[in-house]
Amino acid sequence: MRDIQRLIDGCARESSTRSHAQWWLRPQSFLSLGVAVWLWSLLGGWSFGEVEKSSLEIVGLRVGVGGVYKAGLWTPLWVQVRSGATAASGKLWITVPDDEGGPCSFCSPSVVVGADETREVEMLIQIGRPRAQVVVRWESSDGFVTEKTYQAGSTAFAAAVTARTPVFVWLSSTEPPLGLTTRRNEKGHWIWVKNPEQLPTHFLAYQSVRCVVLAAGNDQAFNRAIERSREQMLALRDWVRNGGKLVASLGPQCSTLLNNDGPLAWTTPGVWQGTITLRRFSGIESYVDSPRPIILRRGDAPFQAHQCGNIDGVVTAREGNIPLVVRRQFGLGTVIFFTPDLSHRALLEWNQWDRLIDRLVGYSVVRDESVHNQPRTLMHYGYVDLVGQLRSALDVLPTISFFPFSWVAVAVFVYLVVIGPLDYWLLGFGLRNYRWTWLSFPAMILLATGASWILGGTKGTEPVAREVQWVDYDLADGTARGLAFASLYTPRPDSYEVRFSLPQLKATPDAHQKWLGWFGIPGHGLGGMENVTGFLNSLEPYLATPEEGVLKEVVVNQWSTRSFWAIWTARNKTPPLVTDVFDREGILRGRIQNNLDVTLDNCVVAYGDWAYSLGTLEPGKSWESVLGDDRRELRSWLNGRQVFVEGEGVRAQTRQRVEPYDPGSRDVGYILQMMAFYEAAGGIGYVDLSHEYWPFFDGSEWLTNGRAVMIGRVRPDSRQVSSFDFRAKTTDKDHTQLSSQEVFCRFVIPVARKTSTND
Repeated sequence: MRDIQRLIDGCARESSTRSHAQWWLRPQSFLSLGVAVWLWSLLGGWSFGEVEKSSLEIVGLRVGVGGVYKAGLWTPLWVQVRSGATAASGKLWITVPDDEGGPCSFCSPSVVVGADETREVEMLIQIGRPRAQVVVRWESSDGFVTEKTYQAGSTAFAAAVTARTPVFVWLSSTEPPLGLTTRRNEKGHWIWVKNPEQLPTHFLAYQSVRCVVLAAGNDQAFNRAIERSREQMLALRDWVRNGGKLVASLGPQCSTLLNNDGPLAWTTPGVWQGTITLRRFSGIESYVDSPRPIILRRGDAPFQAHQCGNIDGVVTAREGNIPLVVRRQFGLGTVIFFTPDLSHRALLEWNQWDRLIDRLVGYSVVRDESVHNQPRTLMHYGYVDLVGQLRSALDVLPTISFFPFSWVAVAVFVYLVVIGPLDYWLLGFGLRNYRWTWLSFPAMILLATGASWILGGTKGTEPVAREVQWVDYDLADGTARGLAFASLYTPRPDSYEVRFSLPQLKATPDAHQKWLGWFGIPGHGLGGMENVTGFLNSLEPYLATPEEGVLKEVVVNQWSTRSFWAIWTARNKTPPLVTDVFDREGILRGRIQNNLDVTLDNCVVAYGDWAYSLGTLEPGKSWESVLGDDRRELRSWLNGRQVFVEGEGVRAQTRQRVEPYDPGSRDVGYILQMMAFYEAAGGIGYVDLSHEYWPFFDGSEWLTNGRAVMIGRVRPDSRQVSSFDFRAKTTDKDHTQLSSQEVFCRFVIPVARKTSTND
């Protein structure tokens, strides 16, 4: 019975298996299976489509203000990104070559892009080569990564302009005359920006710009764009406050921009009151010494000028009692307010319009014809700008002995002569036995090797740094701007973490903003950033977070130096100087007291055409002007001009002798003094080097604005703390030895005007 039951169960299982197999062979089964596969593929495809739509695409790039920038300066960069069907969040990484051609990466803050949104992300970077390669990389928070490479030379990403090229921005809806925009190189590079919303939102982005001309006419669309560009106008204002220059000219219908709450109210020299129609134009014609008149046609709009009350500034041109050109100090910068409308047809078609613009911006093409003689300076020194001389001087460390290249070349020549002809002559004609060369040749090699080793030991065995600080104080505005430079020398290859903090001076609080970057040599001389060298892809990029004052993994080669610079702005809690000075018939009078906790040596005050020697100011000590002060003509103090008499009696002749500027000097104080009063010393005609890389450093215009400028050198003190911190990756030392630290201060002092009856 059990066998029969097993046989029945086996038949039943076989029948069930056969029935299942027959079910798979039915047409309905194939249809059901196809529907299931289709549903699965649909769901899977929708899922993959969702991931694809949530990705982000890099679609565009803009570099520079109006596409113009200079190598080594802070440059604005806009990356255009587009997201998919869902929002994306992540960071942008920008990798560019530094001053030595190595890769340096800048990271943006977290960026959120909405679903199906296209937006621009603005960043500040340094580009160290004129035809650089920029690698843009997006790293999403969910792990998605995309990358795109751009090569300089296109319309959106042009090559950098040269360091000695003055850059001007024409911000207007009206196109400037062709004669202005076609200028290039040393004659000036003009940029036409039609949309103010495309301007940068950080003041450091204007470092390559010498002057901005804002010509807002009666174009209502352009004026509304300015009202929408509040953040861009604030950045423009901060740039002027920190050393920039603005020429402002607005049409009669721009009252909303000039009101108390208007975005351009800060450009007016007083309280805006309205406009007045001009019937005559002799004031403008005399301003540019033009023999040709301005012609106003019958169908032209009225030629009107803005009027302001309680003018605070220097009126340099007027039509009767109507001010036409008013220049004033704004922080550490200059605002020139041209009361008529620069974009008026009568001015645009005036054949002296170029001369008017050159006079307003303070630049003359004819004046800088001597720039063409600069290749001689380049061939001799390797740079054509004062900043290049400063950068080269920073490489000279007091405790490290560097030998000139000419010495090395002579030593190599002598070595070749000794092991070659001299050895042959001594053995052949002296000992008359050439077999001694088996002893003399190795001995000479060992001797040369030992000498090289001994000389190499004079360069030290530990890393050494040099630091220079320059601090500008604006006493009227209560703000400070600092520039800090440092050079790091290392006898062995290593990577460093570089950090920057503010100098510890009494009147300097925490930084409002600080930015740290590498410091390269401008120009195309030996080691200059304008050399066409490749991108060193073999090196790993180091990370730069300039707004935090940190550079990580910076590689420094053996027996070489790397230079860095930082810029910072702050607001003073206490005034660095207590002043009560006034102008009496062009002579500076009053009292200046040192309110810092450091001693200022070699203090000099420049005012007008005179320089006053103050000597040393101890903390709390003051200088008071008296009759017979030790004053000297400013230009004579800067260029060492001396007047002497040759001959006697009726044959006596007065002659002048000027001490030429030394472009090869490595005295940092000497170089910084010339940078601080470049135009007052005679400009390029005297210095033979341009000053277009950092035009904001020149304080000559402050004197024209009616300010007094005092400079002094902080007496070295062992208690001073270094602002730069260098930490090597392969050592446990907390800091690098500081070979020297130099601090210079410059003060912009407002001067009251008093008549002879006021004492």
